[in-house]
Amino acid sequence: MKHRIFLTICLALLSFVARAQQGLSVNALFTGKVVPREEMVEVRVKGRAISKYGLQFYHSVRFKANEQQCKTVDELVERDRKMATDIKQTNRKGATTLIMAFPKQHGLYRYLCYLTLTKGHLTMVTVVYMEGNVASIAELGKLVN
Repeated sequence: MKHRIFLTICLALLSFVARAQQGLSVNALFTGKVVPREEMVEVRVKGRAISKYGLQFYHSVRFKANEQQCKTVDELVERDRKMATDIKQTNRKGATTLIMAFPKQHGLYRYLCYLTLTKGHLTMVTVVYMEGNVASIAELGKLVN
């Protein structure tokens, strides 16, 4: 019986995570279709741990990307960029940061951050999806810093 309850809870959490990035092209990255999951560092946080930042859900993946993976992720992010309502981009010393705001979904503001750091032939990629009550990229920046 405990095993069934545990499995039910796990399935419910998985469906929530799959729903969170739903409608975004980068969802393929979060589900392991671009980079194998064992090659990524993945972080998922929801609830009280991030509520002080005005967020309800945080999901990130970080990995060392080869040329093909960089190209694929760039294409996915570019597709999502077309749907963004606000965009902030910075470039500094081989590091590019792109933050996009999307229309509210289920009453929550949604953000996607795409960070790349290139050193020589190595590119580290981080993609972060967040949703919560933070109403703008500027407000999000204040909370994170």
